[in-house]
Amino acid sequence: MEVGQPLHAFDADMIAGNEVHVRCLPQDTPFVTLDGEERRLDRRDLMICNKEEGMCIAGVFGGQKSGVTMDTKNIFIESAYFNPVSIRKTSKRHGLKTDASFRYERGCDPNITLWALRRAAKLVAQLAGGDICGDIIDIYPKPIERAEVDINFRRVFDLIGRDIPIDAIRTSLKSLDIEIVNEDSEGMKLLIPTCKVDVYRECDVVEEIMRIYGYNNVDFDERLNSCLAYGVKPNPQKLKNIASDYLTFNGFNEIMNNSLTKSSYYDNNDDFPADHCVAILNPLSKELNVMRQTLLYNGLECIVYNMNHKIFDQKLYEFGRSYEKNPAADGDDVAVTKRYTETQHITFFMTGAVQGESWRAQRKAVDFFDAKAHLLNILHRLRIPMGRLEVSETSRHFLDEGLSYTFRDSKKLLAEVGRVSRKVLQSMDCKQEVFYADINWDLLLKSLPSKDVTYSEISKFPEVRRDLALVLDNKVTFSQIEAVARATEKKLLKRVSLFDVYVGKGIAEGCKSYAVSFILQDPDKTLNDKQIEAVMAKLQKNFESQLGAKLR
Repeated sequence: MEVGQPLHAFDADMIAGNEVHVRCLPQDTPFVTLDGEERRLDRRDLMICNKEEGMCIAGVFGGQKSGVTMDTKNIFIESAYFNPVSIRKTSKRHGLKTDASFRYERGCDPNITLWALRRAAKLVAQLAGGDICGDIIDIYPKPIERAEVDINFRRVFDLIGRDIPIDAIRTSLKSLDIEIVNEDSEGMKLLIPTCKVDVYRECDVVEEIMRIYGYNNVDFDERLNSCLAYGVKPNPQKLKNIASDYLTFNGFNEIMNNSLTKSSYYDNNDDFPADHCVAILNPLSKELNVMRQTLLYNGLECIVYNMNHKIFDQKLYEFGRSYEKNPAADGDDVAVTKRYTETQHITFFMTGAVQGESWRAQRKAVDFFDAKAHLLNILHRLRIPMGRLEVSETSRHFLDEGLSYTFRDSKKLLAEVGRVSRKVLQSMDCKQEVFYADINWDLLLKSLPSKDVTYSEISKFPEVRRDLALVLDNKVTFSQIEAVARATEKKLLKRVSLFDVYVGKGIAEGCKSYAVSFILQDPDKTLNDKQIEAVMAKLQKNFESQLGAKLR
């Protein structure tokens, strides 16, 4: 404790064969430590052994058999230096945090072991009445040399923030036992004591100098410098605030989850394969051993946690990142950006009732269209042109029903919304329906319009509404109808809306009736019947030819 050098004392009479060996033992070798617990050794754990078996996990924890007891009469003292990385990994593997491992894994002075051993033996003799009966055995085949560091005065002054006297630098280095090997007008060559294991760069030396010289001796002048910078358009933080403000104003609460999660979520997962997980080399636990590929499971954990605390009506959202490894681009010679992908998302969840209990209204359970409406509102608020998006039924297995929004040109997935599958909910022990939406935030930022918003006067000419009742196959969706309509009439057609769906008497099996309204308007003149009928006839013809529709 006096000099920060860990020691270990063995009962000398318990050292079989009177021999000490430093080596590793076979994998899963049982070893009982001083706390009486049997541990299974790893083949990489360094051990202090006698002729027959292990006596101590080197630098971490002693063994029960060779430990000092009240009956011990003869003591063998070990003073050693161990590789900090090896000690840290062994300590981590066995969950052992001791005074020795704490010091060894942070780096001890390799050249103080002999002095510490002599000091300890002297104290035993002086204070405990012991007799030193053996010689010191020192095995040091590859001495650790002092680190050499070159410092440049100009860079030193730049790091400090002002010029300081060279004499002050010499005085500080001398007080730290840092030897000046060579000095010229530009800088110095230094030898660093082995006790300073964290000093091996020029900036480390500057930090040591300032500890002695004093940070309070670095003055600040009264001049204030500033620069004018134009923000990048669009401003990502401003857009993030727009989306989060919208959700917050509509009753959502923001959550912030750990990017680490458990790998079991991705076992036999068709949507997020396990071999795409970014594994943690030194995980804190099995619950936090991979980086998340999606924000879905962390959000469901929050929902289940709240349900267990009797909170059943929930609206949650999160801004966060997902991480994915590309197995096809594995190898140290491949760039990191090709081996791994990091993507920013905004995700929200809805479960329970739309609003709390009230005498004014009946409780209404959240449904798919509530989640879809919020998703579309965010896209509209951020000026994403809906005409560029292609809507299709999702193919994701974690959704029982849902929609995917992809860009027509690049075919990249921008957003998805739907009801979380029962299989996923059962695996999370969630007993309520949960609706989920996700937006690829990085892709959204790249797809924003570059032009500023322009305003025009409200048209002085009236809108005209026409309705069509179309009998269609069950597989035809409203998004297909809207796409055909907008492709047919690009100038006069302003809005397309679905206001009724009918299935039943009078409708053939496997078919449905869609009542669709069309809003037409010319910004320059009032439409006449001839123009309107021409547009409607063209729409009807394309519905019949492209979607197999029939007028009801």
